[in-house]
Amino acid sequence: KKTTEINSWPVLGEDQHELAGNLRVMDDADIGMIIASPLFYQTEGERTFTLSLELKSNPGFSLKKYISNFSQITKKREDTVIHELFSSAFRIEYTSTTGWEPIGLYTVMVDLEKQLKATLKIQFVLTPAHKAIDVFNTEMHELKCDSSFPMIRFSLNNFAEHHPYSFLRETLLDRITINVKVRGFKALKMQNNIGPLSPVIPFQPFGPQPSVGSFLDIKNTNVFNRYTKDFSFDLEWLDLPRDKKGFEDYYKGYGVPYNNEIFKVGISALHGGVFSPALQLQQKFRLFNVKHNTEELVNKTTIEGVDFKLIEFLNKACLTDEVTVVDPYFKEGAVRLELSSPSEAFGHKLFPQVFPKTVLNNAKRFRKKLPLPNQPYIPVVKSISVDYELEYSENFKNESSGDAISVQVFHCYPFGYQQIFPGSEKKNYYFMPQFEDAGNLCIGLTDVEPGSVLSLLFQMEEKNFHHTLHEPAVIKWSYLEANSWVELKGREVLLSDHTNNFINSGIVRLRMPSEIFTRNTVLSEGIFWLRASCEKLSAVQANVVAISTNGMTAVRMSEI
Repeated sequence: KKTTEINSWPVLGEDQHELAGNLRVMDDADIGMIIASPLFYQTEGERTFTLSLELKSNPGFSLKKYISNFSQITKKREDTVIHELFSSAFRIEYTSTTGWEPIGLYTVMVDLEKQLKATLKIQFVLTPAHKAIDVFNTEMHELKCDSSFPMIRFSLNNFAEHHPYSFLRETLLDRITINVKVRGFKALKMQNNIGPLSPVIPFQPFGPQPSVGSFLDIKNTNVFNRYTKDFSFDLEWLDLPRDKKGFEDYYKGYGVPYNNEIFKVGISALHGGVFSPALQLQQKFRLFNVKHNTEELVNKTTIEGVDFKLIEFLNKACLTDEVTVVDPYFKEGAVRLELSSPSEAFGHKLFPQVFPKTVLNNAKRFRKKLPLPNQPYIPVVKSISVDYELEYSENFKNESSGDAISVQVFHCYPFGYQQIFPGSEKKNYYFMPQFEDAGNLCIGLTDVEPGSVLSLLFQMEEKNFHHTLHEPAVIKWSYLEANSWVELKGREVLLSDHTNNFINSGIVRLRMPSEIFTRNTVLSEGIFWLRASCEKLSAVQANVVAISTNGMTAVRMSEI
């Protein structure tokens, strides 16, 4: 109810849809769904998020049939109907370092190919200019959800041409698949066989005297973890040889057949402090690339096409701890680039042998002069970035537990929230919050004694009293227990109702349950909540002016 001063309001609420602004006495409710997952912790680069929500049909409702019927009635193509219904169905926000950050542009695709199922594919892109997605914080994000993951909130758009609750409320969640693709990520920890390296300045990946087995370790558990589906490295080199044939010309004085393709690295993954597979079993990649149809070296190398049959990551994503925790020795979440060929590496052991021989040869008369060998090349990386893809799919038939939790789902209610997965142990998980009745009045109480009798006085607006032959809708009374409404039934509980189902002023007397529950989240915690409701809104019920506890009936006795 709005805080503007009014004399009365509909006791069970009323439809505000067709009322003018000055006649509205209630605000539009914000409802929706929150998905929390460690996969959302993406702090930089170009980030593309794709959430595939597989929805199954209720026995009495099918989204596929709804769209088909809508198409037939309006004589519009189904893809046009899908765009009309879903293009503005949601308001999407994510948890940032400053609060909830709105996402302006998103796309929704609907796949109706599966029988009795529909898949909503929601996609949006965050550019490097967008704020980083941060983990959920109770104070910052003004919710009391029990989660340490980043969140994305999907609120229903109350200003959409077709309100999305009308066609989404009966759909059931069957599976959620989260896919995240990131390009240009640079927040990496690195070390080689010499020691730690900084990615913000040029560095020697294999040290000042590389040899076969020299390595570069690249770590970030938020990139390399159990969700990693693919990754690639972009290496920008500094001061490569400018010879026409690259390394072939550069090393022509060594008497060894060097070329641009001979330098290769193997890839291994770290788990439990051990890199595997061993060097001889590793997948090999060229370290340097050349211009098309030439042998001239280019400054950029992309290492891609990693075979995940040879490597795997079993660790979890450390989220914010990845930055705050100092780890001098990498234990998990790292990739090793290990120099595997040529056997002479970059010639640092050959040079002391070749150079004096060449100088001695050239000093003799009548000898063919040999080219002086160049100093052995030391590779220097100017910058390094990683592109990667994470993916996880959660089937709602099986409950997650313990350390294996990768997805949490919350329903957003007008005055609170409820975690529906994992932990609710429901057979069916609705896509959107469920509301049993059309008319509701929630009353919050404190200091309620178990088993006591509560007397509520309802003062109704007299001009709205109705005298009618029609039976008013029956009012159901219930109380909130563990986020579920438990009906108060029977004469021993509903002792009396002198309002005649909210037609006139009167007292309602209720016996409280034997245990008072105040730990709920769909409404304010720490309060015992009662609800009066009816299945359909009725014009018979009056407006209420005031509600008071400890109501009593006074009888005036006159002396004769």
